[in-house]
Amino acid sequence: GEEAYDPQYHTKDLAEEEAEEIYKKGQGKWFGTDERVIFKLICKAPAQHVEAVNHAYAEKYGFSLLKAMEKSLGGNAKKATLFTIGMKLKPYETMANLIKEACAGMG
Repeated sequence: GEEAYDPQYHTKDLAEEEAEEIYKKGQGKWFGTDERVIFKLICKAPAQHVEAVNHAYAEKYGFSLLKAMEKSLGGNAKKATLFTIGMKLKPYETMANLIKEACAGMG
């Protein structure tokens, strides 16, 4: 499950380390993407920490986590990762988009 936010543990340094780990397992990997490691890091992190990781990633690599995952992942792994990041960074917008997609084609 998701960890509780602890400012003494979820530091800027940890956010930078995890941003680099996500890069190495995704866009920076020569062949393929290690979805399991990326998804685990994102799932266990509290929303405040994902925001810090997103900021560190964008500062270092020039892309937000959402953009990076759109480019690195495919299929269900992409959908699940984008949804999880969205729920942590922009929960209302993510839910609105989910409802809009679910209602598309109705009536």
